[in-house]
Amino acid sequence: MKRRLFALSLVALLACGTLASCSGPSDGGGNAGKEEKYPTSAITCIVNWSAGGPADLSTRALAAAMEKELGVPVTVVNKEGGSGTVGMSELAHAKNDGYTFGMVNHNALCLLPFQMDLSYTLEDFNIFTTFNIYEYALAVPASLGVTNLDEFFAWSKENLPDGVNGAGAGYPHPLTMGDLCELAGQKFTWVPTDGTAETVQNLLGNHIYLGSATSGDFLPYVESGELTVIANTCEERSKAFPDIPTAKEQGYDVAYSSYGAFAFPAGTDQSKIDVIKAAFDKAVQDQTFLDTCERLKFVTEFLDGETYTKMVSEDRDMYEELMKQE
Repeated sequence: MKRRLFALSLVALLACGTLASCSGPSDGGGNAGKEEKYPTSAITCIVNWSAGGPADLSTRALAAAMEKELGVPVTVVNKEGGSGTVGMSELAHAKNDGYTFGMVNHNALCLLPFQMDLSYTLEDFNIFTTFNIYEYALAVPASLGVTNLDEFFAWSKENLPDGVNGAGAGYPHPLTMGDLCELAGQKFTWVPTDGTAETVQNLLGNHIYLGSATSGDFLPYVESGELTVIANTCEERSKAFPDIPTAKEQGYDVAYSSYGAFAFPAGTDQSKIDVIKAAFDKAVQDQTFLDTCERLKFVTEFLDGETYTKMVSEDRDMYEELMKQE
């Protein structure tokens, strides 16, 4: 809340008797009304995913570019776990002094609050921009020899009498796989994992036969011949696998996508947020950042914070209604 500094100062001076008698030698107003310089020290960026993944690596490239604009270090700290909620909880309860911002993700804002006991709500964040849109895909061990959904479900019906066990790190992965299995007439059991690395290891060890993750996470394992992507599960084909049809194109009416965004703790001074947003806007044009995103097949998309917050709020209301029906 803006303080009435001048009015308070005037009252104090009048209490002394006269303006002149209470004041020292005039400095010509050199310090009066001066705003505090910002930033003056390192800024922390919390990434709510594990180190080494596309979200982490792209954020590190972004932070390096932002440092050039801000003149102070931008330190990336990983706080993974709980489908993104661990890092978001830490962000929500961080000091709102402008020196901590971090990643928030769509499902952890609008769906997981109805699935988990969380220490934050949407109102605990001041979201200032989206960062990316998550493009999801389904992968299976390459040893299965299947290349699409129909082939996979034909194989699973013959070889998995107890149904399909599918792994993914949080939502919307169980929704995606569960909906597809339902359409295929197969029982589905979700195997939650802490991250894509664990999902992939389960696939490679034949502990599960279906995995869901962001498409770029699967790319190295597809290139090595260890995994096969059998469907893109967003509305359009992903940048990582443009030749693989979507689930909808294959006759399964299932599609999920979500956004990643950046936010400050609620109550952070808007002028400080504006400084960071200006640095962000320049950093996303940095060539090293752009090259990193291209290499990772990381799809950036920048919506303003107000637009995205409204979108999340509407989706939260939708999920709340769906949960009441279950």
